[in-house]
Amino acid sequence: MKNLLLTAVSITAMAQFASATDYMNIELTDGSTNSYNVDEIEQIYFTSDSIPGNPTGTRPLPPPTTVNGTVDNYNYVDLGLTSGTLWATYNVGAESVTEKGNYYSWAETEPAILNGKEIENWGDYKWCENHTFGEYDAPADFFKYVTNKEYGQVSGYEADNYKVVRPEDDVASVVWGEKWRMPTDKELEELKDGCYWIWVKDFNGSGTMGHLGVSKVNGNTIFLPSKNSTSGFYWSSDLDEEKNHSAIGLVINRPTTNGEECQLFSTSFYRNFGHSVRPVLKKKDELPVEPTISGEIGEYSYVDLGLPSGTKWATRNVGANDVSEKGNMYSWAETEPAILNGKENENWGDYKWCENHTFGEYNNPVDFFKYVTSADYVYNGSELDNLTTILPEDDAATVNWNDDWRMPTKEECEELVNGCEWTWSRNFNGTGKYGHIGVSKYNGNIIFLPGLNSTSGFYWTSDLSVETNSSAYGMLINRPSYGETECTWYVDTFPRNFGFTIRPVAK
Repeated sequence: MKNLLLTAVSITAMAQFASATDYMNIELTDGSTNSYNVDEIEQIYFTSDSIPGNPTGTRPLPPPTTVNGTVDNYNYVDLGLTSGTLWATYNVGAESVTEKGNYYSWAETEPAILNGKEIENWGDYKWCENHTFGEYDAPADFFKYVTNKEYGQVSGYEADNYKVVRPEDDVASVVWGEKWRMPTDKELEELKDGCYWIWVKDFNGSGTMGHLGVSKVNGNTIFLPSKNSTSGFYWSSDLDEEKNHSAIGLVINRPTTNGEECQLFSTSFYRNFGHSVRPVLKKKDELPVEPTISGEIGEYSYVDLGLPSGTKWATRNVGANDVSEKGNMYSWAETEPAILNGKENENWGDYKWCENHTFGEYNNPVDFFKYVTSADYVYNGSELDNLTTILPEDDAATVNWNDDWRMPTKEECEELVNGCEWTWSRNFNGTGKYGHIGVSKYNGNIIFLPGLNSTSGFYWTSDLSVETNSSAYGMLINRPSYGETECTWYVDTFPRNFGFTIRPVAK
């Protein structure tokens, strides 16, 4: 065995074997080759006295875990997961990959099991009163994280409807810093499904049992220590909305027979149980990212996202000096800012193409004298112009930049949001700016859309609402709701006097 040679991968880069094939090929010195299905491999080890530091002649040699970077002094691994989630390389309370770390009750930030002493009974649980140890199914006396009134019977208490651990109760955020957090149930499911899992009895000679995950996407590796000799238990951030005395976690079991696969599944656990916590952060949310510059038109740069229409999108907004700035806000079909230096000028009395329209009367169909297709909206004595798209002289992109640039159409905005994967950034590249990062589904190029506020971005299109001439089409893109991972968006009508940002396009 000491002459065995791994040719599919090197010993030190064993993690790569799953990235290209589901089989590991072993070539011997006589030229013969054996192939093994990676799903059937329990562990890989050598039996040779010649291996340095191996006096017994037999010890496991699993591949080392991958480290792709560091955030606030804690390492992470990029497993190539679709959501972009980055996983910490070890547990909260641990100082290395091979340590189990501390065990925490759900939504608590102090260990439930510390130095071998268990303090996980209901009497010690932070968010429960008058609950007797052992009465696990008695629905009473919880005063935080309650969606079912049967579980919130403390006198005078009302359900708070918190379904996900709040930052102040998230042990990953409290102990490691606000960039880190507990994973959602969906993220644990993605981790489970996104890796091949191998049970390791003695991880790299540390004496620690656990499960080694090898990414199906890029071959990077992660190690999850077990709580005992058979299983690991890891909390998610999600409450069990039906039975509020419980929350969702991941169980990962070793195989029970030769050839059997590791068993991983999500389930509910009583909230007072002490489980491990493996932190996560979002790849495009928390880490520096460089928006793509594909070229320049005049003095303004653009990104080619590979969209079917061939539309090129500017890398910044009208009125902005760089990609992270909001720029100016404009009412629809106006070329001067509606909101300038913090002063709002977006009421109807200031709107350029309307007269005698009272502030607040957003839907009253009166007094418009340009961009009018319905007699219900035309100013007295004016005629319908039947203009449904902004003319160049009223296009803020064309007027403020040059004739090569214009405002996007409704269809172009829909193509943009559908053609990218979107993540929300609370602090884009350390600038303190909110916004959405889009990664093209076609070529991987990146665009950044600053938010108008701390939750959403609003961008005008060039299209009038034919049904309601007091409105025009705009694009709204929202950050994920707390505990969710996906941004939401829609293209809809908004009153024309509203002040929105403008992102120019060119062909």
